[in-house]
Amino acid sequence: WLLISPLVSGFGLFTPNSLHTLDAVLPASILASIGFFALGRRLRILAIIIFIFSAYQFLHGYFVTLPRIPSLRWHWFPQVKDFVDLAANVPVTEDITVVGNRNFHQFFIFYNQTDPWEFQRSVVVSSLPDTNGFEPVERLGKLRFLGQFSLDQVPPNSWLIFDKESLPPNPIWRTPDCLKKIITSPTGEALYFLVYANTHCLKSN
Repeated sequence: WLLISPLVSGFGLFTPNSLHTLDAVLPASILASIGFFALGRRLRILAIIIFIFSAYQFLHGYFVTLPRIPSLRWHWFPQVKDFVDLAANVPVTEDITVVGNRNFHQFFIFYNQTDPWEFQRSVVVSSLPDTNGFEPVERLGKLRFLGQFSLDQVPPNSWLIFDKESLPPNPIWRTPDCLKKIITSPTGEALYFLVYANTHCLKSN
């Protein structure tokens, strides 16, 4: 059971999926209930070595490797609070379209401490799953979500939030007439953009 259970993580969408290794919790708990000192001396030494090595690998990867590799940091969504705070720059009466990042609503309800009942009342979930098999959130209150930017889905004089992968390549989007605020990393890399899509910006695309 203990040896076979980790194989389940190999069949997930994002392999290896550490959450799927929870199947190993029960046999591990059974072994723990038997007692560490019930094991032979060599097995105890081996268990200690494995634990120390695993802890070292985790701590080294989390605090040394991850901060040094920008591509890995990006997948962890850097400066998330600054990302969410972009919405505070938009008048409360106006809607915001978030383009690209499908996790924005999770960050938004976390940092704004949204009541679960309010979330259930205001969220709109798509009935069609995405490429990973999940049903994406289409709307949350004044927030609307688009997986990809499309001019025909953006009305004139509307607010948009882009991540660095989703901002259209046309330079017009980076002009002061369109770009209202930008969030950069400590190294100066542009991460998130708050854009006001007036008629001039839209006609130039």
